[in-house]
Amino acid sequence: MTQLPDTLIFLRHGRTISNEVYSARRQRKPVDAELEKQVMSTPDWKIPLNDAGLEQAHAARNWIDEHLGGLAAFDGLFSSYFTRCRHTAGLLGPTDNAMWQIDDRLAEQHYGIYTVLNLADIKARHPEAEALRAMSPWYAAYPGGESGPMMRERYRSFANEKLANSNMASALIVAHAGLIGAARYHIEHLLPEEKESEWANDSMPIRNGAFLLYGKDSTDDTTSESYTRRRIVVPGLHDSGWVAINSHGQYSQEDLLAQVDNIYGTN
Repeated sequence: MTQLPDTLIFLRHGRTISNEVYSARRQRKPVDAELEKQVMSTPDWKIPLNDAGLEQAHAARNWIDEHLGGLAAFDGLFSSYFTRCRHTAGLLGPTDNAMWQIDDRLAEQHYGIYTVLNLADIKARHPEAEALRAMSPWYAAYPGGESGPMMRERYRSFANEKLANSNMASALIVAHAGLIGAARYHIEHLLPEEKESEWANDSMPIRNGAFLLYGKDSTDDTTSESYTRRRIVVPGLHDSGWVAINSHGQYSQEDLLAQVDNIYGTN
């Protein structure tokens, strides 16, 4: 068995101007030209928190202090190297015992050449890439960038090296929406149709400053590699409570046929 922390918590960094630009792009909404120009002229890893992001980081700290006992309660603290994650993580303290590990594998999805093109140029120059992503957003990579499965492999490598058999009771990871989504895909053994349905319906968003928590039932074997419950918290706004998940990733033949039926509407 692969022993994972009994409690694993992801925190998405606070909001930035790049979130404003990329959110508008994904939703096919008008993009503020000045913000887009600023984002395109700044390396993605250097994009800073904006005022809203700073407020979200402070709200996250308050929630950790109130509900988890502060950073001292964690055996492992990890952050993406992007400054918006490091800044968010830095605002969650102080505590004398907090020692963070920065790991490149927790970085945001690489958007390739899209990071230096405005929305009009993307549509005009890369219609094939846009068509591919419209058909299969999980599997299709950005031109010169990453796909969902590529991010999943990054997270899998990180988890195997840093979390598995680490004897940690709890770990906190400050990262990005894309990476957290890929981690969730891996942890919950999601299927591509489930992931893409959530994207289409915006049914499982991890907002800026939100927590995604995983835990094991007290009756469960704590050496198990599977988490049995999930919780999403947006401090001061939303708490899903603990929801049971089935993360064993095993299916009967009847399950497989039902999955195909759901996709194609066949028997």
